[in-house]
Amino acid sequence: MPPSRFAVVAPPGLLLNASGGARDIAFSPDGRQLVYRAGGSTAAGSPLVVRRLDQLDAQPIPGITGAYAPFFSPDGRWIGFFESAELKKVFVDGGPAITLCQVVGQPLGASWGDDNSVVFATDDRSSGLWRVSADGGEPHIVSTVDVSQGQRDHQFPFFLPGSASVLFTIVRDAPDEPDVAILDLKTGRSRTLTHGSQAEYVQAPRDQVAPGFVVYARLGVLNAVRFDPTRLETVGDAQALIERPLVKTSGAGNYALSRAGTPEQGLRRELVWVDRNGREESLGAPQRAYSGPRISPDVPGSRSESTTRILTSGSGTWPTRRSSR
Repeated sequence: MPPSRFAVVAPPGLLLNASGGARDIAFSPDGRQLVYRAGGSTAAGSPLVVRRLDQLDAQPIPGITGAYAPFFSPDGRWIGFFESAELKKVFVDGGPAITLCQVVGQPLGASWGDDNSVVFATDDRSSGLWRVSADGGEPHIVSTVDVSQGQRDHQFPFFLPGSASVLFTIVRDAPDEPDVAILDLKTGRSRTLTHGSQAEYVQAPRDQVAPGFVVYARLGVLNAVRFDPTRLETVGDAQALIERPLVKTSGAGNYALSRAGTPEQGLRRELVWVDRNGREESLGAPQRAYSGPRISPDVPGSRSESTTRILTSGSGTWPTRRSSR
């Protein structure tokens, strides 16, 4: 599905903030809300701003002034973020921020699972990925950096459905490319899927009975490859989605996806023959966004006054997936 594009405009007096090594933007799972960083400074983080897509203006979340790396809860009611060496959460509509745990190092991404836990990463190379309850508590390490294999850090985790496995980025010693890998949280084992960074899983459109997709950044392109969440394997070749997304030197890709797509108004048309009496006959072609149909001059009967036929179409809706850079 083609991405939807729109401008992200910060509230008056605030500038978009892309400092730090983590992503600065996130969509709610239902694709109806966008949170991003605006204002603040490079060293002290920034306020969080929420843009509801049915409204024109974005609104800052009161009391949040030094945030990094925002992310949503699965139900879209909470926003998680890092601030002052702590992992925190706050209601989308505002209220007091709640501390989940202390962190060591600069934030490098987090993801909120269906099991009400949060997996996160920092640039502290003495550890890999961490996991903590979304209600707060003591975090514990779930991955270890394997220096013997040229690994330098584990970054940008993303829970797969069911919260049994996590996509993440393995940063390797230069000049090797980073890798997108998958971690089995039960066994602690991981394996590489492809070269790239900042990977997310997104379900297939609702009208397709097919695996979902892993979306990731690589070599200045945002790519997507089919991924079977049951077998935990990629399927087929990757396809380019967007050229030149903002990718930080850390490998963080500043893009956002809704979890399963959001219905939008659009056109889905069917090609039919129509005779002079108004009778329709389908051509049997798949429904698409057809426009301006024409008849080839060599179609039998197409120039006959008694049998002239034309092509017409209907309309409807289909689900699309939103993304933003």
